[in-house]
Amino acid sequence: MKKKLHIMIIIAGLCTNAAFAQSLSLLTPPDVTTSINVRVTVAKKARLELLNSQRAIEVSPADLERGYVDIPRAIALELWCNSVDGSVVETELTGEIYDRNGYRFPRGLLMYKLPEQREYQAFGSSPQILYQSQGVERGNPLTVDLRLLITSKMAPGEYYYQASFTALPI
Repeated sequence: MKKKLHIMIIIAGLCTNAAFAQSLSLLTPPDVTTSINVRVTVAKKARLELLNSQRAIEVSPADLERGYVDIPRAIALELWCNSVDGSVVETELTGEIYDRNGYRFPRGLLMYKLPEQREYQAFGSSPQILYQSQGVERGNPLTVDLRLLITSKMAPGEYYYQASFTALPI
């Protein structure tokens, strides 16, 4: 009887060890779960792409008589911004207006506006707000119309300017 009892305990022990080993092998990494918190901060960015620019303004005798020349869609930009608060596009005339001979004219003679705006604004000596968005911009097209006011010192020909445009996230 002792032999039987001893053999039964050994067999029962082996079965228990096999069942335990089998249950351990069933635990794999997908069966183990945990919760983690992740915090990501995305920097606000805004950028402009220059699509088209008319750098020279052609003044004709008819423009001299009229006193100004309009250049619709003189500058075409594309605005990209990831800020949900929007962005601001600033513009600035970085120098004076000049002709082929290098003769310079005041920057206030060159004016700008967006096509949907009614009135032109003169370029000042510091950056000015051209456009302000209210949210994320994904390739929003912006075109700028220019107007050159003509003085009595101007003659028919080409006139040049240098403008800068900057996009800033809000």
